[in-house]
Amino acid sequence: MKKFIVMILSLMLALGAFGLTACKEPAEPKEPVFTYDVLELDKTMQVAVITGLTEYGKTVQDITIPQKIDDLTVSAIAANAFEGDDTITSVKFAKNSELVVIQDAAFRNCKILTSVVLPNTITKIGEDAFSSCPLLKTVTLSTSLREIADYTFVGCRSLKEIEIPASVTKIGSFAFNGCTTLTSVTFAEDSTLSEIGDRAFAACYGLVNMVLPSDLTAIGSYTFMDCYMLEAINIPSKVEKIGSFAFNGCIKIGQITFAKTTDWQAGTIALSETAVSSPETMAEYLTFLHEDKEWSWVEEVVNE
Repeated sequence: MKKFIVMILSLMLALGAFGLTACKEPAEPKEPVFTYDVLELDKTMQVAVITGLTEYGKTVQDITIPQKIDDLTVSAIAANAFEGDDTITSVKFAKNSELVVIQDAAFRNCKILTSVVLPNTITKIGEDAFSSCPLLKTVTLSTSLREIADYTFVGCRSLKEIEIPASVTKIGSFAFNGCTTLTSVTFAEDSTLSEIGDRAFAACYGLVNMVLPSDLTAIGSYTFMDCYMLEAINIPSKVEKIGSFAFNGCIKIGQITFAKTTDWQAGTIALSETAVSSPETMAEYLTFLHEDKEWSWVEEVVNE
């Protein structure tokens, strides 16, 4: 009997100890997540520029950029801040974010990054900011963004669609080059886009149709090169320049519709209004007969 009582008491003590352990409050999250520099804007104002992750931060998969760090407003993400990170899967920003700038290559080659939602306070994204992120599928751009810089999303081969805000006036060279599964590019109805740079959408194999915005004035060289599935595209009335080989390798394109059909020339060759008015003829000219020439609109060209 004594042995039995001793066993019961021992078991109760063990269970009591287990219960105490099980009911412990969870450990507080380790801080901080981010490293940062202090930038002095003037004698009375300082802001924080995020430069990367702390050792604890490198274990966090879904990161949220805060509005403030140590009472300093977070205004920028530094160049190369998260470059080459192999743990981040998503990037979000605090609802009251005041971030203005993401500098060059800030998220370049983030190997498993899949989604980014940018706050509408951002006006600038630097070159290469999200380049070579092979699993990046969804991106929401800021409605205050002025330009999509050179190489911004080059090599993001999982990116399927992108909406270009009205505020964007330029898409830089190689911006979406090699986004091989990109199937949809849409522009805001009140788009102010005026320029698309060289090779901006080259090797976007999934693009089928492209409706360019009305304020566009220039299309660069090789811009849509090797968009194998592209079937139709429009050239808005304000366009005055189409770079050489802009549609090189677009083997399925059958219709290129010009809103303005007079005063076009390819190199020294003046094009007749009849030819320019035909979507099928212009598709042939831009992909085969005159593909190597820069096209220009010059008022009062004497057509052949």
